[in-house]
Amino acid sequence: MNFTLHQLEVFRKVAETQSVSKASRLLFLSQPAVSIQLRKLQEQFAIPLFRNVGRSIEITEFGFEIAALARHMLQKAEELKTKTLAYQGITAGQVKIVSASTGKYVMPYFLSRFAKQFPHVDLVMDVSNRQRSLEILVRQQADFALISVTPEEFIYCRNCFTWFVAEMK
Repeated sequence: MNFTLHQLEVFRKVAETQSVSKASRLLFLSQPAVSIQLRKLQEQFAIPLFRNVGRSIEITEFGFEIAALARHMLQKAEELKTKTLAYQGITAGQVKIVSASTGKYVMPYFLSRFAKQFPHVDLVMDVSNRQRSLEILVRQQADFALISVTPEEFIYCRNCFTWFVAEMK
């Protein structure tokens, strides 16, 4: 097998969106470029990854399994990159941020200086409503959250400048 990480990323995004056009927009690629990468990846497998159904694409069961493996491989490749940069003394990785919808206007202002200082840190921001933002934070699926009003079940720790969940109802 001789596939590339780029081909896996393209296929993963197509499988995730179930659409070549949506995947192309999200990957900032043309639709023909996505189709070419899909075709080159498919050439590596004797079993179909997808079927063209009219103007849409249908991922096969085998294709979904390959997409799941691709997601895992891409995560490991990112870890490899981060580890290499760390050994070079460069701060790298990913910071997951969740924000209530009002935060989408102020977060870029707050994060721009950080992004310039740490160009190898990927900032991933999920903008949602207040309740979902809190749920993501409580499940520890984000490193940072911005919400407009702190709920009563959160306790402020003055020594560490952070909020903790006292008890979720």
